[in-house]
Amino acid sequence: MPRIRRVWAGRVACLVMGLTGLVVPAVAQEPAAQEPAAAEPAAQAAAAEDAAADPTRAEWTLDNGLTVSVLVAPDAPLQHTVTFLPHGLIDDGPGHTQWSHLVEHLILRHTDPEGLFGEGYELNGETTTRSTHLDTYAEPHAWRTTLERHAAWLQPFEVDAPLLAREQEAVTQEVLALAAVGSTHKWADAAWAQVVRFGAEHVEVVGAVAGCTPSQATAALAGITGVRPGTHVAIVGAMPLEEVRVAVEEVFGPLPAAKPVPAPAASGAAAADAAAVGAPGDRHATWDLPQRHYVAWYALPDGDVVDRAAGEVLAARVNGRLALATAIRKPGLFALAGADLITPEGRFLRVTVGLPGEVELEPVADAIDDAVRDVLQPGIGVQPLGVFLWQWAVGAAGDPEPGALRRDRERAGRADDRLEAQFAISPMYRQLGSDMTREQRLDGLRGLDLERLEAIASEFLVKTRRASLLLAPRD
Repeated sequence: MPRIRRVWAGRVACLVMGLTGLVVPAVAQEPAAQEPAAAEPAAQAAAAEDAAADPTRAEWTLDNGLTVSVLVAPDAPLQHTVTFLPHGLIDDGPGHTQWSHLVEHLILRHTDPEGLFGEGYELNGETTTRSTHLDTYAEPHAWRTTLERHAAWLQPFEVDAPLLAREQEAVTQEVLALAAVGSTHKWADAAWAQVVRFGAEHVEVVGAVAGCTPSQATAALAGITGVRPGTHVAIVGAMPLEEVRVAVEEVFGPLPAAKPVPAPAASGAAAADAAAVGAPGDRHATWDLPQRHYVAWYALPDGDVVDRAAGEVLAARVNGRLALATAIRKPGLFALAGADLITPEGRFLRVTVGLPGEVELEPVADAIDDAVRDVLQPGIGVQPLGVFLWQWAVGAAGDPEPGALRRDRERAGRADDRLEAQFAISPMYRQLGSDMTREQRLDGLRGLDLERLEAIASEFLVKTRRASLLLAPRD
């Protein structure tokens, strides 16, 4: 994750429901032998009609399968473009922990080996649990240059030894630096996949990156880049919609649809099935990081969009409970719940927390169990469930108020020109995390009532169905 400047978490939280008008396709598991279908003419015509009706936003799919979303923010000083690749840390193959993170570094440094700045633009990237995103922030005169960067990033290339060695070291230093300050949540998700999905007893988080060869890196990059199901480009800025549309068609239109690439297999890895991944019980494994980390998870139902919406709402409620837990707050721990742990084996609500120093596991694990058990119960500082559910549904449906960006910039003193970026990134995280389109998410939340929520919580979020993993340094 080559960083230029971090957008403050509080600002992200304020804008997380902002650009819900962008319709983001669900990120599905890539079919074994199927290429992305070209957009239907009717769908393209509908997108054109939508654009004509609203000159500030549009979404359409190119003939090669690439989905593009645009929001025009007239007073935005920068044009922000983000490419989402539908591959994250839990998608890496057995023994290939964090290779997606390595690929992110290789992509950016292949085009810009000396720095993440150019004349009038900056670059950025991040690999998360379920996706990788590549960002540019450009002054209007440099935007076309950055758009061409995004097209280059979608094309595979052969990785040479010098580039690989440099980025292996960069990834290692980044991971160790974050681990030193207790930020191991992403790496724990990557390790979780290796242990629970592939049967590893020890996970090399940095070691797997160090052991990657140029040919392996080239193959990994070919399996992540390209226009494939779920690849999405979002653009936010002041440039007129039709000007953006023409540039997008010219730059991205010639790119071919990617051919499916089989995931490399690691010898001795035992692939899990749905029952094994969700099986209750406590697991232990070691990893090559210096801090312990604890993950608890619960299998969730996945019968329809209402089930999926329920998982999202329940995770949000658990987060509210965790924020009040003394055993977590007092030692300064950061525990995070989410329903975005989605694999071919199923969908899971998980709670993850780093355990620095001499922090004892038992009271922290008990606090997590209590937060999950009491997820729907009233309490001091806990919003009534009916109000919470109503506000969540309203927030998912609302479009950003026209003056919101201007007021946020004034409050911030315009110290950061990245506010517009959050109107692209935040809702995509919501939708990638739920594996639903905006319409599916809205349908699920509208169909979710207290009775359904309580039924799911009482059946699935119980201690007897809880699985856990404790990751610890190897002695």
